[in-house]
Amino acid sequence: MVDYAELKNADPERLTRAAEKAGRVGRDLDQFAEDVLKQGRALGGTWTGKDADAAVQELTRHGRDYTQAHVAYLGVEKAMGTLGQKVTAAKKILDAAEDYAATVPATIDADGRVTAHPPPEARKSDGWMASISQGVKTVAAELQRALDMANAADTEAASALAGLEMPDAPDADPLTALGTMPTGDKATPAAIKKWWDSLSENERELLKNEYPDKVGALDGVPAVDRDDANRILLDERRNGVDEQIKGIEDELTRTPADSPAADYMREKLEKLKQEKDNLDNLRQRLDDPNKKEAFLLKFDPADDGRVILAVGNPDKADNVLTHVPGTGGGFNDGFREDIRRADIEQRDAEAADPSKSTSAIVWQDYDAPGDLLSAGDPSYADDAADDLRDFQHGLRETHEGEPSRNTLLGHSYGSTTVGNAAENANLKIDDLVLVASPGSGQGLGGDAGDFADVGADKGDRSGLTKDHVWAARGNADIIAPISGVPQLGPDPMEDGYGARTFESGTASHTSYWDDDHFRRNLSRIVTGRHDDVQEDVAPIDQIGLPTN
Repeated sequence: MVDYAELKNADPERLTRAAEKAGRVGRDLDQFAEDVLKQGRALGGTWTGKDADAAVQELTRHGRDYTQAHVAYLGVEKAMGTLGQKVTAAKKILDAAEDYAATVPATIDADGRVTAHPPPEARKSDGWMASISQGVKTVAAELQRALDMANAADTEAASALAGLEMPDAPDADPLTALGTMPTGDKATPAAIKKWWDSLSENERELLKNEYPDKVGALDGVPAVDRDDANRILLDERRNGVDEQIKGIEDELTRTPADSPAADYMREKLEKLKQEKDNLDNLRQRLDDPNKKEAFLLKFDPADDGRVILAVGNPDKADNVLTHVPGTGGGFNDGFREDIRRADIEQRDAEAADPSKSTSAIVWQDYDAPGDLLSAGDPSYADDAADDLRDFQHGLRETHEGEPSRNTLLGHSYGSTTVGNAAENANLKIDDLVLVASPGSGQGLGGDAGDFADVGADKGDRSGLTKDHVWAARGNADIIAPISGVPQLGPDPMEDGYGARTFESGTASHTSYWDDDHFRRNLSRIVTGRHDDVQEDVAPIDQIGLPTN
């Protein structure tokens, strides 16, 4: 029980410093856990047999101990930090009560008892004495309020600390937690979010560290947790590529330079070095302290590579823009430019409305056409529809606080992808933007009004009416459909389609994010300033938007 003297002499800064130290230890332990578990996974791929199995099992046990300790120390950080904040607030009440006591006038003894000290002349006035008596009661009540706050905080912190599990506690089994995850048709983003919330912090950490490939791809898992898991996958891929490069370089020193084998190895080496460069660039962007914090929401290096990157936390942002690239998309082909565009989109939106936060996401989680020859095939868009729907629904499930304003943008073939998805499912978005479109992905008779009727037979209207469907094509863009018959659905720029078209200046097919008119208008759509979207605009630097 905290008494008056203890609260008066309390030093909440010591509690805050202790919380900060515990947090640093906790984060170090998390890194230890990741490193040990990585070693176990790597060992399992290079060494087999009974001894190998025992070694992997031992590394896994150590990794789980580190994970458990990591969670415990973060629990200490939270408990001590909260206690420090509440003790600080209680001391402010106590200090204010002491200051008021001097004006009553009254004194407070070491046990917290309040005693009035009326001047001689006050004793001759009933009103004055009544005022002093009331003052004493007010001081006593405020002291009690401060003590009640401090004691409640103390009890809460003690309970939180007592509930922490250190490494000597029984190990949690991540496989058991994984076994309770919804699967198949039941694995909706809403169900995944409910499952994730039902797990203990220790179970969540173990799953991220031991099964990052599963957690990192789950729509319905919060952005910070997906980011944790996918960074593990990114680092493992970087280490694996480094090892492959070293192995080939060593082998080349023993291979005749003019042999077919050497030619093959040099070709493979060049591809690996390009991938390493892409991996390093992604990691540098994730770690760049001079730019908006980025979150890796998907990382799958197979084939052309699938990546989802968010600039700004979409779970906390007021505005969320998802940008789907088109032909030639993929981690190993153009993703560096996609990152640059996301940075531009995020900065422009927050400059257009500084009162609101914005997250800009690059969604490269589908098999996009690799070249112009295959870009006439609508199957790429068809295949992406369900995954894009689940991602958009996941953004809604994990978002904190008031619902965000969500915009979905498709560029080039990406416009076909988003249009196809929006025609076939309620994506729970506020605005749809089709840029440089070779066709909206609908049947040739489709128009912007179709999106509002998605799911209407089930009472599930998307609300995406014509005035929330946008289209843009720059004057220098050669994507304009021939003879008015788009290959991949109707042209969203045509008057009869019904979309709201906006000025994109002289943008060519790949230069929209360097065009002032396009950027200004897009930022206004993303932030909900629809009435300000117009064709004739001033240069972007006149309204304070960044130009790079």
